[in-house]
Amino acid sequence: MAHDTSYLFSTLYSQVIAPESKCRGCGACVLVCPRDRLVFKGGRPEQVSGDKAVCPENENGRCGLCAMACPQLNPHAQPEHSGDEPIIVAARTTDPELADTCQDGGVVSSIARRGLESGRWSSFVGYTRDETWRPAPLVVTESGDVLKTAGSKYTHTSIDSGLRTLHAQGLASKPFATVGLPCHITALRRLMEMGSKYVKGMEFCIGLFCSKAFSYQRLVQDKLINEMQVPIRDVRKMAIRKGAFTVTTLSGTDHRIPVKKLGDYGYEGCASCGDFSAELADISVGGLGTDGWTIVLIRTAAGKEVMQDAQAAGIIETADREQFENALALLDKLTALKRKRAEKHNA
Repeated sequence: MAHDTSYLFSTLYSQVIAPESKCRGCGACVLVCPRDRLVFKGGRPEQVSGDKAVCPENENGRCGLCAMACPQLNPHAQPEHSGDEPIIVAARTTDPELADTCQDGGVVSSIARRGLESGRWSSFVGYTRDETWRPAPLVVTESGDVLKTAGSKYTHTSIDSGLRTLHAQGLASKPFATVGLPCHITALRRLMEMGSKYVKGMEFCIGLFCSKAFSYQRLVQDKLINEMQVPIRDVRKMAIRKGAFTVTTLSGTDHRIPVKKLGDYGYEGCASCGDFSAELADISVGGLGTDGWTIVLIRTAAGKEVMQDAQAAGIIETADREQFENALALLDKLTALKRKRAEKHNA
């Protein structure tokens, strides 16, 4: 039988990696490479050595796992939902510590902590940052460590190192939950389709609303540190609010970049993505100017169960969507804008 040419590294390279704006940097190809021939360099997958467009392991149809894992080459079908449309609520944590530390309403951290404490999952794969705000995945097994993953980081990262760490610790086959951007969630669903050992125990996916991720080099290093002279080690929080990307330091000083100028700092691969609200997640969450509340889209039966459990346990409170009509209108607008942008780019 002839080898399926769609599962060749050369196909992945020519159709996804080489075009500047096609690779979304999810990390699935790097993760599944059995010979560790792929690494991230400059935010893109690249061969460790040799011809960057040809993998010797892929000759004579011997591998192709990287191309098989790529969600760009293998789009995931829409999952079964708990209804024809997502159930939409506004929610926020009831924990003052989480409320003070987390982004928006603290729903992700509350759910992650509840899942660990109740034994629903044995680990949670979130994202932390170093002192210069460079993001990195973090495997959390103790509920008290969930705060290390709280808050938005905004710059691009991939899923490969977090899942590789999870597997190395013997936790990938045990129930776990994770959070990620739409590109991360589509990659996770593709890995599930493949039966990958890295997601064998994945029980729950939380998706984050995302218009685009940003390049660490351009946004943090070039703009904030070099041009604006922001003392990055003193930054307490980053947020998009009132028409600006706002960086707040420990002293309370705000440094602002108008949202309309953020296009200069985006990650290239985001241009081809039309998914604003992580449509393949169990629940999708984001702030949308809701001032301390999180808009939650409950997409699956698992999502409904986890939200009901969190509310019954008293760790979150919810409000009717009617109180947040402006946020829901913005959700519709941003969803349409991102889809339209991607359709135009991919045409």
